[in-house]
Amino acid sequence: NLMFKHCEESTVASPIYSIFSHEDTIVDSYIRELWQKSIRRLDSDPEGAITAARTLVEATCKHILDFYDVRFNSDVKLNQLYKDTAKVLGLAPSNDTEEQFRQLLSGLFSVVNALSAIRNKVSDSHAIENEINRPDVRHSTLCVTIAGAVSEFLLTTFYDQKPF
Repeated sequence: NLMFKHCEESTVASPIYSIFSHEDTIVDSYIRELWQKSIRRLDSDPEGAITAARTLVEATCKHILDFYDVRFNSDVKLNQLYKDTAKVLGLAPSNDTEEQFRQLLSGLFSVVNALSAIRNKVSDSHAIENEINRPDVRHSTLCVTIAGAVSEFLLTTFYDQKPF
């Protein structure tokens, strides 16, 4: 199987670095910069990696919504940005969507909502209540991986629709 061969022979130290498989096709340099920043911070600054990961999803949504001239307030919540982005991309689960994909698309909303909540609770965007609540590298890796996957899915869908 080609996938197993790639995994066995890959020289990439961690699969997370290859989430954006076509990183050079990301039109928006700010999105590319946020992805790289979240990766750089993974081990040395888990709180900062979580902040950058959440900002990556926000920037991705805003990039797509700006293209479609969808207006939003500057203080809009991430879950609303994601909902609006899914809507313009035609990703909102519907009765025409197969059950498994409907579950997955619904789950993405929950994941984005959780990412936002984690950023508010344990990232460097707010003071952490106590040392016990500080995230480990495994937590930042989870957040960065999820943010990268969601952003790549949204961008790939956006680019595949060839709106430009």
